[in-house]
Parts: sequence; structure tokens; C-alpha cells
Amino acid sequence: MTGGSIGVIQVQEKLNDKRFCSSGTKGDGKWVELRCVQMRACVVLGVIFLVSTLCIYAKAIHDLATRLLPEVDNFLFSVSIISGILCSILSVVKFMLGRVLTSKALITDGFNSLVGGIMAFSILISAEVYNHNPGVWYLDGTIGILIGMIILAYGIKLLIETIPRMKQTHNYESFE
Repeated sequence: MTGGSIGVIQVQEKLNDKRFCSSGTKGDGKWVELRCVQMRACVVLGVIFLVSTLCIYAKAIHDLATRLLPEVDNFLFSVSIISGILCSILSVVKFMLGRVLTSKALITDGFNSLVGGIMAFSILISAEVYNHNPGVWYLDGTIGILIGMIILAYGIKLLIETIPRMKQTHNYESFE
């Protein structure tokens, strides 16, 4: 075999591989299209994570610069508890379903729910710490910056992993 024919065989094998999106698939079109939707969803979630990071950073830096003191009234306390519990439960369910269904988008959404639960509980923790030690007024803003860093890292990781696969998929679709 010549080097050119090996390349053609490899391209044909890749076109038949279920991991790649293709408009002209045989039999497994819905499964393959679901994988394409999963990749697009991961890219959208990655971008949303980056935008969320900017918003969280802006709020946290503003709170730290203006020395905003954490205050929790009864309504915010109730909402934070309910939100924290529900987001935590929802994240566990999404993680489990994501593993069973092998859905990276669902696992990523589970991560987003987990972050929401952590943020809800962090409001309560920072207010309680402030009540016992007013010198730690900056805890809420600091936690916000740390959560922003985690979301930023996860969003970048998600985009770095997903975009090359989408480009690779697009290149293989061009051969058909």
C-alpha cells in the first residue's frame, strides 16, 4: 500500500466512527446527531461560564471595593437554604444521569448546579462568620472570586476539549 491509500482508509474509518457527526450516517443518525448536539451544548455552556465569571468577578470586586457588609434577612435566609439544598440535590441527579447517559453536557450542567448550591450556602456562611467576627466582612467577596476562578477554569477546560473535536468533526463532514 502507498502512503496515500493509507490516508484514505483512515479517513473512511473516521467517517464510519460513531464519535463523529455526519449528515449522511447509516442507521445511527440519531445517535450521532445527539453527539453533535452534546458538543454544541458544551461550547455554549463553556461560553456561559466565561460570561458568568465576568459577572461574578464584577460583583465580588465591587463588594470588596465598597466594603459591602453581608446582611441576611429572613427572606434571603430562606431562599438561600432552599436554593442550596435543591441545587445540591439537582447536581447529584444530573451527575448520575450524565454518567449513565454518557452526556458531558448533562455532567457540565450538574457542575453548574453544584456551583449554584455552593454560592447559596456561601451567602449564609459569610453572614454567620461576619456576625461572630465583623473583621471578616470580606469573606463573601473572596468566596465569589474563588468561585469565579473555578468557573473560569472549568469553562476554559470545556472549550479547549470541545472546540477541537467540533472542528475535527466539521473537517470529516467536508469529505462526504
